Amino acid sequence: MGSYPITRAAVDDAVRYADRWLAFRQRATPVPGVQAAVWFDGELVLSTAHGVADEASGEALTAAHRFRIASHSKTMTATVLAQMVEEGHLRLDDPVGTRLDWLHDSDSPVADLTLFQLLAHAGGIPRDSASSAHWQHEAPFLDADTLAERVLDLTWPEAAPLRSLLTGGDRLRRPPRPGLPLVRAIRHADGRRLPDLRLLRSFEMRLTASGRCSDGQ
Repeated sequence: MGSYPITRAAVDDAVRYADRWLAFRQRATPVPGVQAAVWFDGELVLSTAHGVADEASGEALTAAHRFRIASHSKTMTATVLAQMVEEGHLRLDDPVGTRLDWLHDSDSPVADLTLFQLLAHAGGIPRDSASSAHWQHEAPFLDADTLAERVLDLTWPEAAPLRSLLTGGDRLRRPPRPGLPLVRAIRHADGRRLPDLRLLRSFEMRLTASGRCSDGQ
């Protein structure tokens, strides 16, 4: 089968349909608001928003309202790490403990994991340690220092998949949580926070920021 080039006309047609579909889905499902954007051939061809930003006041959602980027940060972290490896700042086979003093000075098995293992979700770090209450909005999200404490406090029953990996045993049985050591290693090597790196500048993500939004959310 031959390949067919994606033309601008085809993209314009597709995003018109996608915009109508998003509007319908937002109305038909219990989702207060939806934002979407499509970038094609160096140009923003769709920037849309449907629904409300505040259910109580009925304030309309716009493309300028900020959302948590959530797991999109995983893609950004992986891309930045690849850039830094290409530039010679890091190596994928670096043990993360050689990049972070708080891990290097501990007896945590996490220190022996390589950046590649963390990046490939092969390190066995439990996703939520002993608690995931923040995902149910029953507790605030943990800050970086508290997350580091959770990494250091992993017990062997909780970290059994990690021990199995390091000793060549069975395959992992738990989802990993590699983000904190990776982000800290990048910042240690580069001296800048993720939003300051050229990845975000190249995408013109000028409104992307770390930490809390102005409304405390």
